[in-house]
Amino acid sequence: MKVYRTTVFFAITAAGAFLSISGCSSGGGQNVMVSAPAEPAKPGVTLACPGRVEGRSETFEVGAGADGLVKAVYVREGQHVARGTKLAEIDCPDLQASFEEAKSQTESARQVKARLMRGSRDEERLSAEQRTVAAKAVLEEAAAHMKRMKELHDSGVMARADLDSVKRDYDVAEAKLREAIRNEELVKAPALAEEVAKADSDIASAEHRMEIVQEKMSKCVVTAPINGAILRVLMKAGESFSTLTPRPLFTMADLSVRRIRAEVDERDVSKVLVGQKVLISSDALQNQLLQGVVGRISDTMGRKRILTGDPSEKADRDVLEAMIDLDAAVKLPVGMRVTVQFQEMKTPKPEAKPVEAKPVEAKPAPAPVTVAPPAPPPAPLPVAPPPNVAARPGDAEEHHRKGRDLLQKGQYRAAIDELSQAIAAKPDLALAWNARGYAYLILRDHASAIQHFDRAIELNPKYANAYRNRGAARKAAGDAQGAAADLERAKQLEK
Repeated sequence: MKVYRTTVFFAITAAGAFLSISGCSSGGGQNVMVSAPAEPAKPGVTLACPGRVEGRSETFEVGAGADGLVKAVYVREGQHVARGTKLAEIDCPDLQASFEEAKSQTESARQVKARLMRGSRDEERLSAEQRTVAAKAVLEEAAAHMKRMKELHDSGVMARADLDSVKRDYDVAEAKLREAIRNEELVKAPALAEEVAKADSDIASAEHRMEIVQEKMSKCVVTAPINGAILRVLMKAGESFSTLTPRPLFTMADLSVRRIRAEVDERDVSKVLVGQKVLISSDALQNQLLQGVVGRISDTMGRKRILTGDPSEKADRDVLEAMIDLDAAVKLPVGMRVTVQFQEMKTPKPEAKPVEAKPVEAKPAPAPVTVAPPAPPPAPLPVAPPPNVAARPGDAEEHHRKGRDLLQKGQYRAAIDELSQAIAAKPDLALAWNARGYAYLILRDHASAIQHFDRAIELNPKYANAYRNRGAARKAAGDAQGAAADLERAKQLEK
């Protein structure tokens, strides 16, 4: 019986000692340790809680944004890397093929626009010019022949039927000349505004597809989210990575500074303050105490994450996290468990000071705000050439040619300057008026464009291309009825 009582006594004594050192405990001046033998009491310690060593940042679990096999791993454990450093790569051959396809489609769309802006080939333009010259020569010959035949008819030598036959030949030659001129204008005409807009839209669409594929390809490359050190390399080349069952490739943290994350029990939250001094102890420190201070306290409660391994420890309690800044730069292993001992902190109450009542000064009434009248709308761009453009009649055709070349290259402002000089040198050059109106149409100055097309049609009432361009400008300006009339007139003149 004596042996039995002695055994029960020692068992109860041991259980009481074990319960007194587990969890987050507070006491009147006792130093309570977690998962460590009880130490002699130290004065000034009001609370002891478990904690873990961290770096400047929390530990990051780094993964990839795409599924596939790990193609390569470029870092090793313990290596320090900068933010954005390439850590690993996922093999994505299908995305690479899609990118090459999207790239070729983009280049094809750009070449289509370049072909559209260039217009007809130089050989076609030269052929059209030669046909016009030939038709003009035939007309001149027919005119001279009709003049001679008319003189013979007036003198009574030739019959009326022969004169009518000669006049018919002249009319045919004149019609062929008009046809050659219209054909030359058509060959030299720039691209329509609708065709240019469609080409731009095709290029933008192809570039957007290429950007989407590039964005997907970027997810196949794993980069460092922060400046820090690689703690663990969890996968090797050849292993499969899936976003459906995510498993990190790496763990990393910023180890430039060591901090302690302590978990304070919900019952002891009121005993912890920012700026409070603490002592850090651990089995690995061999009775060495590190000093620190509470740098930050979390604003929200959370579940307990630091477990001491005590079977009697309650893991369902809410805790408040406190970040401890160490006074000395100590290289502690990340993840090591420690005990944080919060020292007593006296906070003197501030003395109440009487508040003097200051007289409230009357503020002057605000001055009335004068509203300025609205500014008049800006005037439309001038139709006439600038006054500082020197008129040189011999250079009209040269300036017109340069202006058309600039239009085909998409340099619309420079084209307007060249065409303005052409108009200054030769105000009745309908081709220049039409070309400068086309530049204004591309620049979305529809009012100026319509004025220029009006002038071109006034100079050449049978100018089909000017009617077509004016129809496009009127349609863009919202005049659907006028646009339809111009397009119908252009079709009639092209027959």
